[in-house]
Amino acid sequence: MPPTTPPLDFDHLPGQEIPTKYKVAIRQLYSFAKVPIESLMARYRLGKSLINRVLSYDKPERSRAGRTGRSTILSDSRIDEIIEYLSESPLLFLDGYGKSGAFLQTDYLSQILEYLQPIIAIFALITRTLNGSPEPLFMEDGNSAHGHKSAYNCCAKYRAKHGISLLPHPSTSPDMNPIEKCWRRLKQKLYRRLHQPLTVEEMKQAVLEEWEAIPQEWINNLIVQQEHWVTVLMQRHGWSTPN
Repeated sequence: MPPTTPPLDFDHLPGQEIPTKYKVAIRQLYSFAKVPIESLMARYRLGKSLINRVLSYDKPERSRAGRTGRSTILSDSRIDEIIEYLSESPLLFLDGYGKSGAFLQTDYLSQILEYLQPIIAIFALITRTLNGSPEPLFMEDGNSAHGHKSAYNCCAKYRAKHGISLLPHPSTSPDMNPIEKCWRRLKQKLYRRLHQPLTVEEMKQAVLEEWEAIPQEWINNLIVQQEHWVTVLMQRHGWSTPN
């Protein structure tokens, strides 16, 4: 998918609602690209009071700061756990129990959040111990199963209870996450296999083989290059970046 830029073709008529995509563009340009309000007024031909009203709208949960916890001393056993989780993790296959196999919020809670919470807690110990910083930020996309539209669903309550802080990021830039490039490599390897899988079980086995074949050094390099992609994101005013 080619990279896009914030929409410009917008003529606002007094009394009419501003389309959601323009509200999102205004908030992202202001929050992530640090575009001044005066520039937004000129770009979208809107008054200052209207721009301020759009910027004051409630943000989705993933844009709100989470709780921070009290520092804890690292034990030797916890350090061993940390070292283990700094390497490539095993690939898990998840099941959705909604209609037609849809992945529900309850599925996300039981199969992912409850599994990841101890790992997130370990990394929280790292950041507090080494840098004196608050909780690490957990990144999620806009999938409805993540429960971002309400603070009262099971996923949102679990994150609040365990102090899981979410990373605020432009919804159109999920490729900033290094894992996206891992998925791309995985898909390319699967496509190039001489014998294509014909059943679900064969596909799972092929995916596992290709996942385990990804070198740890290659993954580490993705993380090292993250500063480059942050620069690209800023150059594109917080909009999508090339994959």
